[in-house]
Amino acid sequence: MNALLRIGLVAVNELADSLRSRRVLVVMVLYMACAATGIYMFTNLLHRIETQLAEAMMIDVSKNTGSVTAALWESKPIRGLIVKLVGDRELAEQLFTFSPLTLFYAWLSLTFVPVLVMLTSSTRIAEEIWLGSVRFTAFRVSRLQWVIGKFLGQAAQTLGALLLSAIAAWLMGWFRIQAFDGAATAAGMLYFAFKAWIYALAFLGLALGISQVCS
Repeated sequence: MNALLRIGLVAVNELADSLRSRRVLVVMVLYMACAATGIYMFTNLLHRIETQLAEAMMIDVSKNTGSVTAALWESKPIRGLIVKLVGDRELAEQLFTFSPLTLFYAWLSLTFVPVLVMLTSSTRIAEEIWLGSVRFTAFRVSRLQWVIGKFLGQAAQTLGALLLSAIAAWLMGWFRIQAFDGAATAAGMLYFAFKAWIYALAFLGLALGISQVCS
């Protein structure tokens, strides 16, 4: 077998072993639940703010969560205010292409994905050395191939968790917001899930590095 095939086999076995771990499955389910709960709390707060704005402006209170926000999001004064708050017009214009719900999911993912990585990956190398199970692969692959395979397996697991959290967040948004652009929101959430995954790779490398040192 060549080196790439060995790395691939280690990665597949690592992913399978991780998914068989109850602790990892519980953490992934909790991460999905947190994403859905975060979207629920956001939409609940959004509805209250919209109600207060409607009452202050003496207009009919809409029962459709998100309708007032969608109108304000397209308002030039509001956009001008956000540009001033951001301090970068080009960045602000990019943010305007996404809905507030999508941006909240982006913040949620980028904030908590390091916690997910540390909880699921920080012991993966150390525990195999402690238990002695590494001896079954040590004479078949080099240390570098083994570590790279472990990294790729954990990276695939993290990507799966982020995609599942995006699905959970999208479903909650679809359930809670009447004026819901499903296709655009799904595309935006998948976009930020991938960005959060790239961001998480640095923390994954740190977690596996610490796991090697502590072994």
